[in-house]
Amino acid sequence: MRICMVSSHACIRVVKESLALVERGHNVEMVARQAPFGFNMFDSLSIYHGEEMLKKTIRGLHADIFHVHNEPDWMVKAVRDATDKPIVFDIHDINSLRYESEPDEHEKAAFECADAFIHVSEPCKQHADAVHGERRSIILYSYVNERFIRRDEGGASFASVVYEGGLAEDENLEGNQFNMRFYAPIVKAFIDQGFNFYLFPANIMQKGLYENLGAYVAAPTHYPVMLAGLRAFGFGLLGARAPARLMESAMPNKLFEYLSQGVVPVICNAAEASKFVAEHDIGITLTSLENLQEQLMRGPEIRENVMKKRYDFTMEKQIDKLIDLYEELLCL
Repeated sequence: MRICMVSSHACIRVVKESLALVERGHNVEMVARQAPFGFNMFDSLSIYHGEEMLKKTIRGLHADIFHVHNEPDWMVKAVRDATDKPIVFDIHDINSLRYESEPDEHEKAAFECADAFIHVSEPCKQHADAVHGERRSIILYSYVNERFIRRDEGGASFASVVYEGGLAEDENLEGNQFNMRFYAPIVKAFIDQGFNFYLFPANIMQKGLYENLGAYVAAPTHYPVMLAGLRAFGFGLLGARAPARLMESAMPNKLFEYLSQGVVPVICNAAEASKFVAEHDIGITLTSLENLQEQLMRGPEIRENVMKKRYDFTMEKQIDKLIDLYEELLCL
C-alpha cells in the first residue's frame, strides 16, 4: 500500500504512525511545509509552500491513500481538489472543541471532503459526531514507537518534575482567549513546595518567565534526545492550569512519552488522561496545587507499574486499526 502523509509542520504523531507503517512493509511518502524528525525514513519527502503548491505536489504523487494531519484544516479540501483517492483526516486538535465555538468553514469543509477520520480520544470523537454527524472513524492514541521505549530500569528523582511540549509565556492568546500552554502558576506551586522543575519546550522561549520562577528551561531538541532527557525525573506534568474542554477531552502525546521513559504522569485538569492512568494505576491526578508532597507520595510505587506496563502502549500494538481503516476505504 502506498500512503501519503500530509502535514503542515514537523508533528511527531505523523512520524509515530509512519514508522509503524514502514515496519509493516508499506510505502509511506511525506508532504509537509518542513522536514519532520525522521524524514529520512520516508520513501519520499516533498516540501510545499502554500495551497497551490500543495495541490500541484499531490497531483504528482501516486498514493493509494492520502492521510492528512491537522492543523490547519484547509489542507483537507486542498488535497480533495487535487485527487479522487480516499482521504483520511487525522484530527489532533479539533478547533471547534479547542475554542468552544461553532466550526469554521475550514473545519466544515474538512469533514465534508474526507472519507474517514482518526480521533485521539473517545470524547474528541463524541464531539465531532455531535457537531458533524457520525462518520467512519477510529480512535488512535499517540503511543510511542517501540524503538523509543526506555530499555533499562534506571533510577529517577521524585524531588523533580519535568514538562515537555508546547509552552507559552503569555497567559492569554490573542483576543483574551485562555492559553492552555501557560504553566507559570503550576510551575511556581511545585517550586514553592520544594520540587525541582525542568521544562523541555517545543518552541524557543524569549522572556525568561520560567527561569525567573526558578525552573530550568532546555533548548528545543530532537525527539529521541528529548525522550532520553525525561528519564531522570520521577514525575511528568500534563494538563492545564484551569479546566478547558479540549484538554479535558484529549489524550496528549506527552502522556505516552512520559510512560515510555518510566516517568509517572501528574495530571491537572485533563479528565480523559486521568481516567486512563487511574484504570492502569500508572499516574496521579492532582486535586489542587496545595499539599503536593502529600499528593505525590505514591510516586515510587506507581513508577513500578509504569515500568512493568510501558511496552503495552506502543504504536506498533495498535497500527492494525489504521491499516484496517485504509483497506476498508480501498474496498469501497
